[in-house]
Amino acid sequence: MYNTKELNTMLLEAFPELKERFEDETSWDDGIETGSYVVYEDIFMPYVVQAFVDNDQESINRVMQFVEKLASSDDVDV
Repeated sequence: MYNTKELNTMLLEAFPELKERFEDETSWDDGIETGSYVVYEDIFMPYVVQAFVDNDQESINRVMQFVEKLASSDDVDV
């Protein structure tokens, strides 16, 4: 079972370009332990949407691989 810190760390490792936005968005909250739902909704989803708007196939492929990794987890909360 993953905890919030692990999920956020996984996201930042897969998408290091989100680190600055992550720090801006979570500095007032719990930093790396900010709730994953909030982080994925407020930081990751805009990145995903923009990748599709821009038709950025490299980013879209990375997103799909990452989501597949999460989806294949045994953790039902993920």
